Amino acid sequence: MSDSFDNLMQNKTEPETAAPGKKKGGAKRVALILAAVLCVLALLVSGVAFWGYSVSVSDRNLPNVYVDGVYVGGMTREETAAALTAAGFDALEDELSSEKALRSEAQRLSGDLQEELLAAKKRLEGLEGTEDPKGEDARGTELEDQIERLRM
Repeated sequence: MSDSFDNLMQNKTEPETAAPGKKKGGAKRVALILAAVLCVLALLVSGVAFWGYSVSVSDRNLPNVYVDGVYVGGMTREETAAALTAAGFDALEDELSSEKALRSEAQRLSGDLQEELLAAKKRLEGLEGTEDPKGEDARGTELEDQIERLRM
């Protein structure tokens, strides 16, 4: 009986073996696979970043680029300008200069409008306290006249 008790105690103190079908070191394998996948992803991201940088600092257009039907792919800035000029894109420069002219005219008109408003304000300040023959404040009618004139 003592032999069976010793055998029983000996079986309890021995470490249990892994379940059948499972291999030891599974966690190490997962860690290695994960590290390999992360390395591949890091290389892929750095490759795309390098490509993007090289494209952004390049003095040439990307291939297969068209501007209003004119092929400019792979051309430098100067070649692109020459190709667009040959295709009749001087009009673009004319449009830009006319746009600048329109903007300066708008600024001039805006300045004129501000001057008119300041002049109207000074005239209104001079009319303060005077009354219209109808008994209305002359300032109110003058203001209405100025507003009506500015709307035209």
